[in-house]
Amino acid sequence: MAGHVQRALAILVVAVLGPDCHCGGSNTSCRSVDDCPGGYTCSTTSSLCVRSSDGGAADAAALDGRRDDAVGIDRLGVDTPAIERGVRPDVSADRGASDGARDGARDERIDRDTGSATDGGLAADAGANTDAGAGLDVAHDAAGCTGIASPCIPADWTPTVFNTRAPDDVVEGCPPGWAAFSGIHTVYNGLVEPGCESCTCGTPTGVSCSAIWGCAHTSCGDVSNCTGAVLDIPGDNVCRDTGCSAVCDFAVATRSGPTGGQCNPAGGAKMSFTWSDAHDLCMLAASIGICQGSECLPSAGGRFSNRPCVARQGVSACPQEFLEAHLFYGSAIDTRQCSGCVCGSPSGGVCSDTLYLYPCAGCGPGNGGPLAVNMNVGCATAGNGVNCNGNTAEIQSARYPGVTDPGSCSASRVVESGAVSGTEPWTVCCQE
Repeated sequence: MAGHVQRALAILVVAVLGPDCHCGGSNTSCRSVDDCPGGYTCSTTSSLCVRSSDGGAADAAALDGRRDDAVGIDRLGVDTPAIERGVRPDVSADRGASDGARDGARDERIDRDTGSATDGGLAADAGANTDAGAGLDVAHDAAGCTGIASPCIPADWTPTVFNTRAPDDVVEGCPPGWAAFSGIHTVYNGLVEPGCESCTCGTPTGVSCSAIWGCAHTSCGDVSNCTGAVLDIPGDNVCRDTGCSAVCDFAVATRSGPTGGQCNPAGGAKMSFTWSDAHDLCMLAASIGICQGSECLPSAGGRFSNRPCVARQGVSACPQEFLEAHLFYGSAIDTRQCSGCVCGSPSGGVCSDTLYLYPCAGCGPGNGGPLAVNMNVGCATAGNGVNCNGNTAEIQSARYPGVTDPGSCSASRVVESGAVSGTEPWTVCCQE
C-alpha cells in the first residue's frame, strides 16, 4: 500500500509543479534505477530514488522517520486515504508563500465550479448548503426580497396579482413586471341575480255606471208617467233629453254598476344580473427558472395585492402553500325566462250617488232646476216649483256623472325559470 501511495504522490506532484521538476529526486517513486534521474538510484527499502553517493541509506532512513512522525501523514501534508479518494493535496508548504497563494486561488475556483468542500476553508461560504439536491434557505431568501416573497410556483400554475374594485370602476392596467393574461384581463365574482320584475296593473279603463229614473205624479211609488221616455241615463256626464212632457211631481232613480273595464299589465321583465366585485388579473411577465426554495416576484403596488398568488383557468383544487381559494369568472350565461303578467278584472269601483234632472230640454235649469236625486234614497220631490217656465212640474233632460272611482285590478305573480351561471372560470389561490 505504501508503495502505491508514494507513486501517487509523485505523479500528483509532477502534475501540480510541472513535468520538468525532479524535486531533489528523493521524492520520486521507483521500481528500478531506470525510474530515477541521473545521480540517483532506486532504494530497495523505500522504493524511492535516493542519491547514489549516499547509497540510499540516509535518505531512506530520513524519509521513513518523517513518515512515522507524521502518524500516517506523508511529507507533503496529505493523508493517504485522501489521495486514494482522488483529492488533490495541499503542497504549498514545500513551494513557498507565493506558490501557496496561487494554488489556493486555483483551489477556490475549482471548489466554486464543482460545489465541493475539500479542505481548510475552501468551502467556507457561510450558510451554504452542500447537500446534493438541497434547496436554498427559504426564510433567508424571503428576508432579502424587496418584492413579493413567494413559495415555489407549482407546475401548471401561473404567478398572479389582482386588484378588487367595483364592476363599474375604471379598468386598471397591470403594474410593472406583470402582464394581462392572453384573451382576458378582468374577471368577476359575487353574482347578483335580481330575478324578474314584479307585475303591476294600470288604472282600469272602460268601467261604466248608469242611472234609471222614473216620473211619478202622485207618489214615489207611481212611476207610470212618461211611458216611452228615455229612462236609462249612461254615466258619462253627458246631457240627454228625456222626451218626457208629463207632470212629474216626484222623481225616482236607481243606479247600475260599476261594470266592465280592464287593466293593462306592466312589469314581469327579466332584470339584468350584476357582479359584486371585479378584479383585474395579471400574470408574471418574465419566465421563471428552476426554483430553489422560494421566488422573489416584482412588487405590485396600488390596489393590487402583494400577496403570493397563483392562477389557472378552470375550476381546480388549490396546491399546497396556496390554500386560500378564489373562484372568478370571465363572463356569465343567462337562461332565465319570466312568465309575463296578467291582470284580473277591475273591482272596488264606485258610481256617483246623484242623478241630475232638468225641467227644460238641453239640461236647461228652468225654474228650480236641476233636481238632484240621491239614489241612496231613491226618490225626490219635484213639485210645481220645478218647471220649464211654466207652472207644471216637468223633467225634460238628465245628466249622470257615472264613475267616481274605477277601482283596481289584481296582478298575477311572475314565474321565473332558468338561472344565471358564471362561465370562463379561473381559480386563484393565495398563500394564507
